[in-house]
Amino acid sequence: MKSLLFTGAALFCLGGSLATDYTQKRSLRVEISSNMEMELKSMSMERDGQPVEMPTMSMNSTSKRTIAFVDTTLEHEDGAPKKVRRVFESLANESTTSFGERQMESAMKPRLEGVTLELTRGDDGVEVKVVEGEAEGDALEGHQLALLLDSFLPKGDEKEWELDNAAIQRGLALDVQKALFAPPEQPEGGGEEGGRRRGPRGGSQVSGVLSMATLEGQASLAEEPVDHGGVACKAIKLEIKGSGDLPMPEGRGPREGRFFDPAPPIVLVGNTYDIELEGQLLFDPNTKLPVLLKLEGSIEIQQSSERTFNDSTMKQEMTMGGELEFEVEITKSED
Repeated sequence: MKSLLFTGAALFCLGGSLATDYTQKRSLRVEISSNMEMELKSMSMERDGQPVEMPTMSMNSTSKRTIAFVDTTLEHEDGAPKKVRRVFESLANESTTSFGERQMESAMKPRLEGVTLELTRGDDGVEVKVVEGEAEGDALEGHQLALLLDSFLPKGDEKEWELDNAAIQRGLALDVQKALFAPPEQPEGGGEEGGRRRGPRGGSQVSGVLSMATLEGQASLAEEPVDHGGVACKAIKLEIKGSGDLPMPEGRGPREGRFFDPAPPIVLVGNTYDIELEGQLLFDPNTKLPVLLKLEGSIEIQQSSERTFNDSTMKQEMTMGGELEFEVEITKSED
């Protein structure tokens, strides 16, 4: 049995009319799905400052992530959860990238599927204990007791409030991306045939953009309720955006097993993102629960790279753009 003490700040609502009720002992199923579809918008190349004519090409990338777990509040204190049992039922994070007629698929390995964790809040943070299944290391980091959608709720009775990056990352389950999924394994030889790269890499790097991005948002309580399953729910309008520079991955170096590789690595010199999302969160005033989040929006990634060889410099600009969708639903579980 393994455990970990996590000292990160827990995000939960302690008061106001839009606050989750943790005084009830109930099991809640949390289902998360996200989808990102991108395509090549533009690509240009130049050699020593002169444009190079490029053939028409197409590139598309699709990333899908689904997460399902059940939370049961075992103990509460001062309106906040103190002890929670979390059962991870299913986890999937897959991507497909098409480059012309070539297609590559990749999947991140689930770390916690079939695992049950027990989270306990203490004076020094949150202790994470494995009570069923096997998990260790990164898989035990970053977990919080409160429902993830609590991070979008106000701390009091505000009608409008701001959302910082930590709240948004938490609300979209991006803060535990590393705990839930291990990076995809690279095939032997780096996925290349005959020393040549066969198409672009999979979409795992693209799906990680959201985790690396810095986001900010605005939330406001709508005047009119919204029907959800026959219940008049309070609606919270959400607007989220972010833009900036992404971390620079290391350039691709020489491949092992080759006596001589004349081509130097391609160096990424620019890597920026632009993200916009909007939608709403529904709060059930009868059960005192956030029950449904839906967000839709756009994403654009711009990359600049260069390679110098034999006193000649090649530069390339590429823009990928597409659509984003997020949905989080919380329902009562019979388990």
